[in-house]
Amino acid sequence: MGISEGLNIAARAMGAYQIAMQTIGHNIANANTEGYSRQKATLVATEPTQLSMGAVGTGVKVADIRRIRDAFLDVQMYGDQGVL
Repeated sequence: MGISEGLNIAARAMGAYQIAMQTIGHNIANANTEGYSRQKATLVATEPTQLSMGAVGTGVKVADIRRIRDAFLDVQMYGDQGVL
């Protein structure tokens, strides 16, 4: 594993965490918006490289960005809307 692979791992990590930070900023900017539910970036390990001495990690990536909702509050809201 040379220096270029190490730099690729660092660049991949910085890109993934930049997306995570943008998601956090989006959550903060919309915290007071009615009906907004926050989002979460899910980071996962990338496929390792197989070498003669074993597997070597290759960094992280953003698997997806999911909306986080409270199921209990959703059920209450749907019930209240039905009453109206």
